[in-house]
Amino acid sequence: MKKHLISSFVLLCAVIFIYSCQKETNKPTEKLPLLPEQTYDYNPSDIPDHLRTFNFTNNEDATLGRVLFYDKQLSYNNQVACASCHSQQKAFADDVAFSKGFSGELTTRNAMTIANMGLTNTFLWDCRSNRLEDMVLLPIQNHIEMGFENLTLLEAKLNNISYYKRLFTKIYNKNRVERSDIAQALASFVRSINTKNSKFDQGFQTNFSNFNADEMAGFNLFHSERLACGNCHVESKGGQGDGYNGPAGNGFANNGLETVYKDKGVEQARMTISNGEGFFKVPNLRNTELTAPYMHDGRFKTMEEVVEHYNKGIQSNKDLDHNLIDKMTGKPKKMNLTDTEKRQLIAFLKTFTDKTLTSDVKFSDPFNY
Repeated sequence: MKKHLISSFVLLCAVIFIYSCQKETNKPTEKLPLLPEQTYDYNPSDIPDHLRTFNFTNNEDATLGRVLFYDKQLSYNNQVACASCHSQQKAFADDVAFSKGFSGELTTRNAMTIANMGLTNTFLWDCRSNRLEDMVLLPIQNHIEMGFENLTLLEAKLNNISYYKRLFTKIYNKNRVERSDIAQALASFVRSINTKNSKFDQGFQTNFSNFNADEMAGFNLFHSERLACGNCHVESKGGQGDGYNGPAGNGFANNGLETVYKDKGVEQARMTISNGEGFFKVPNLRNTELTAPYMHDGRFKTMEEVVEHYNKGIQSNKDLDHNLIDKMTGKPKKMNLTDTEKRQLIAFLKTFTDKTLTSDVKFSDPFNY
């Protein structure tokens, strides 16, 4: 009996020892972000004059923000990062109608591009944030997206990661990670993600002499009284200066997607119209060629479908934007575009495409090496 007990004890110790060794062998090593010896310049000298005043940022803040943006440890179970739904290769948008959150559940709205955020002061489809520093924390706290509903838990988690202690100490001279600094760093990185080399930007100083016939015809259609696209996609002076950014997308509007909206859009507290619904952020049109699918629910897969919606598909509802109502009939506008005009309008919209953004190394994943 005694021998049997001793044998069992020895066997148990052996199993524990083998398991411990196996566990130690399989324990993942902390993957460190690879950062350049010399900090990237997030305020490059080749920004065109008409965009120069918009998006200045602190290089050290943006460097830390880049690490935070790509780090899956900012989600509750280390499954997703900000970049999971805002991919550089997809112009910082997603190519599906709804993205997967930290537990695999689908989000309720399409992940719009986060490029050119310095050109607007309204964020998210329902415009519930007016400060980029506030907006960047909302997906982290969302119960579907990243899962840290209590940011105190996120602070505690990041304080136990060695590279964050070093980075936060170096940049903010603090010995601990705090949510306000997380927000500042993330906002600085996001604010630095800008298109600056589109055909539109190249032609701005020469009255668009670089446009071909279709692009110029589309430009004129876009600005015509008949279409009046610029009434919603305002050609704002944006940012803090007098530069011109093209159709920027500030504020919100009801663009007639439905007669009765399932998703009510902008929160009632933000509304100036009693019981209004179906109001969503007017998106920036920069890089729109690269950011399909379109609308808050990703219902349109192509630019052609979007144009056709405004051509003949606008639905009547009580809150439809006045720019989309025919003044003579009081009904939704019918643009009656010809196939040629549709092609020209899309050709103009494509002049806002800047594919260099999708490969610029200073916006790339520092963990992916």
